[in-house]
Amino acid sequence: AAGTMVPYETMFTDVTDEWQHYSVELVIPADFVTMKAVLVGQTWAGPPGDYAYDDVWLQNVGVLDLIPPDPVQNVGATPADNYNLVTWSDNDGEDGETYNVYASHDPITDVSSSSVDVLATNVLEGTQAAVHYLYYPLEDTEVTYYYAVACQDASNNVGEPGTSDGSITNEALGIPTISLDVPADFAADGNLDEWYDSDIEPFFLGTEDNSWGTPNFVGAVTNDDDLSGEIWLAVDEDYLYVAADVIDDIYDGYQPGDGTGGWWENDVFELFIGFYDQRGAKHVGMMRGPEPDYKFFFLETGVINDFDGQNVLAENGDGNYYQEGFNPDWVVEAKLALDDIAFGDDLRLNAVNGMRIPIEPTFHDNDGAGWEGNLVGSPLNADNAWQTPTVWSTTWIGDADIPLAIDGEEDVIANEFALYHNYPNPFNPVTTIRFSIPDAQQVTLKVYNLMGREVVTLVDQELQAGYHTTKWHAGNMASGIYFYRLMSQKKAITQKMILMK
Repeated sequence: AAGTMVPYETMFTDVTDEWQHYSVELVIPADFVTMKAVLVGQTWAGPPGDYAYDDVWLQNVGVLDLIPPDPVQNVGATPADNYNLVTWSDNDGEDGETYNVYASHDPITDVSSSSVDVLATNVLEGTQAAVHYLYYPLEDTEVTYYYAVACQDASNNVGEPGTSDGSITNEALGIPTISLDVPADFAADGNLDEWYDSDIEPFFLGTEDNSWGTPNFVGAVTNDDDLSGEIWLAVDEDYLYVAADVIDDIYDGYQPGDGTGGWWENDVFELFIGFYDQRGAKHVGMMRGPEPDYKFFFLETGVINDFDGQNVLAENGDGNYYQEGFNPDWVVEAKLALDDIAFGDDLRLNAVNGMRIPIEPTFHDNDGAGWEGNLVGSPLNADNAWQTPTVWSTTWIGDADIPLAIDGEEDVIANEFALYHNYPNPFNPVTTIRFSIPDAQQVTLKVYNLMGREVVTLVDQELQAGYHTTKWHAGNMASGIYFYRLMSQKKAITQKMILMK
């Protein structure tokens, strides 16, 4: 019954003189469950047979609560200027609980689905609100969302989510994207005329506005004259192209041995980016494999891939990279090989129109007397982007948003090499996968596990142009996250799916 303290009896054998882990069974009355705890034991410096144990975990178990909270009530949203304010009522009878907030273009039946975005986690009791910023590639566009909120009690039990009564339609802010068209006559020479003359919309970071409508800085950045800038990004089959034109009242770049604590204390452009289609929950830590996260920083000496042992991707003046500070102001221009960026077991980026990716550009500021502040993109970034992609911003590749579901072939672009979201997802044990190819060609469709190991080949043949459908019967596979990858001689696309038994 609630409030009943659970008696337990500990029995240790073969205890050594070193710290060791021991499994202790808690003897729990009927109607409870058997649990196991891990204690650390060590012989005491006193009489033989006395022991000291780190039993803080047991002391803090308290009342055994196995009952999940009730579904959250009164979930709804109020439209505002390019965002929706999601609201709910705290659960009665709970104390110290937190709330997780979700959004989807479709009615939410499973919050673990890859089609469901995680807006916020661990929202404190009493807050009862979360902001959902609305974005779309390039153009302001009306979007429709459904919402759900789940309660997690003080004992970490998570209840069934409460859902909004219907959908909310509001206008999303059109934001810059990574262009699939590279500027004509590109040269990494510091002359940015080809970018300004192109139709590529640059990202902007400023103190009072940015491309996401959520200006943010860490430390002290006074105004746009102190630090601001435009950033252009483009990608083709082989290269990522980067350019930045930075306004800076005093330029102090980084050279090894210049007396600062590190490059991050100087005027440096830093770019966090994920090379995968990001749907569902964002990564809580940097990942490799099918969904790799990267951090590049652009110095006077070269471009560094930080998570690859600070691997140099290009050196200043080598034809693929140019950086120059004019004091004031500075520029960056780079052409980075996608083959060089991927490392370890990373899947190399093959850019497809409509991929939504995580991204977080950052300008560091040094006005000659040490680091002063960082100008960042995301309102959630508190100078912790290097730890977790959950605080990164988002954008797209190209000018479209990949549909989360396909109701009919008339809703998709019929003349491109594309791999669509499987359905249903999550699934058990069968799911359908659709893809399209613009011309007759040899293609393979394979499934990989979370470790990047191939588990099955679904397609390996020459197919005619058009739409194709196949099914994966995963009855003998374990529950978990899997990746399916469509490959031709020139391109490859990867998507994520969840098997839940």
